[in-house]
Amino acid sequence: MPVPFFRMHHHVGPIGFDLGTRYLRMVQLVGEGERFAVVGCAQQIVPLEIKSRAEYELIVMSSVDRMLREGHFSGRDVVTSLGWNDLQIRNLRLNAAAEGDLEDNIRRQAAESFDMDPVETEFRFLPAGDVRHGTDMQQEVIVLGASRTAIENHLALLNKLGLNPVAIDAGPCALFRSFERFMRRGEDDDQVHALLDMGYEATRVVISRGTDLILFKSIPLGGRHFDRLLGQRLDLSRYEASEIRMRAQRNRSHLDARETGEIDPAPESLHRAVFDALRPAFEQIGKEIALCLRYCSATFRGQRCEMVTMVGGQAGDRAMRRFLADQVGLPFEVGRPMRNMVLDCGGNTLDRRAGQPEWAMATGLALKPLHRAAEVMR
Repeated sequence: MPVPFFRMHHHVGPIGFDLGTRYLRMVQLVGEGERFAVVGCAQQIVPLEIKSRAEYELIVMSSVDRMLREGHFSGRDVVTSLGWNDLQIRNLRLNAAAEGDLEDNIRRQAAESFDMDPVETEFRFLPAGDVRHGTDMQQEVIVLGASRTAIENHLALLNKLGLNPVAIDAGPCALFRSFERFMRRGEDDDQVHALLDMGYEATRVVISRGTDLILFKSIPLGGRHFDRLLGQRLDLSRYEASEIRMRAQRNRSHLDARETGEIDPAPESLHRAVFDALRPAFEQIGKEIALCLRYCSATFRGQRCEMVTMVGGQAGDRAMRRFLADQVGLPFEVGRPMRNMVLDCGGNTLDRRAGQPEWAMATGLALKPLHRAAEVMR
């Protein structure tokens, strides 16, 4: 196979490795500034039948070498993230005039707020902005906590795989990074951006003001819950419910069924049955998104959010996007994390027409600058 042009003339970055519940995804980029090319990509579905962490790790170990080979990757350096279930996230407020080191003050408050042993926990924090509380000014910070055991287990798995972790990122930061490069204009400095990651285990909300992250929220509703609701409504097995839901989603995606070459488009009655079964979950997700946006609007004075960008494996459901847009009162669009990138990896892994919303996490991980590799949570 000929060496891609970008690979010859630019530094090849580490592999962004997204260890998702339903899919394993790898992406490798070359480039710098605003010019990037995807030179390696691979994905592997994780069977629905997986019930334990041990079974999941076996699937990962049996898949990685093939993914590296078939995806035409260079090297075994990776940037990964801990699972969302391994993170606890809190927004804390500190008196702006408080004495002492900021990090020490944050750690003291975090030790009281987190349901974790502070001695066995690694904390990281992101300043979210200044907040007025009465006559006082306070600083709001986003604090992320992960147990050292979770970190060590994650590193042990990567070691078994023969991979070299150059950084372990926080999932919310990686998601945001995949779109941060589009926020370079002066008018974007105070613009509020909302990113909705709809995954299999949960739905996550990431909100920023300009390039500053101000809120993370995990909503325990995702593809797994959708399958359960549909199965109960139509008396289907988990596997049958998943297949029917994904068939309906493919047909109702932002691509017309005729464009995808769908031979047997799902009938309207099936779309209606799926939507009716999932409507309670959509309503709850919409309420949670509205609460997040209201909190940010009340806490951080400034512009209001004008649009919600959806990514993740469930983002292609057009009926859901329309419903959420009506409920929240904002337009919802499918995110395109690889926009303006040259897709130079070949093969059929990436659908060039679909925008790749499910690749947002892997892309954000691959974009993490190498000079920040010291942020590995060890």
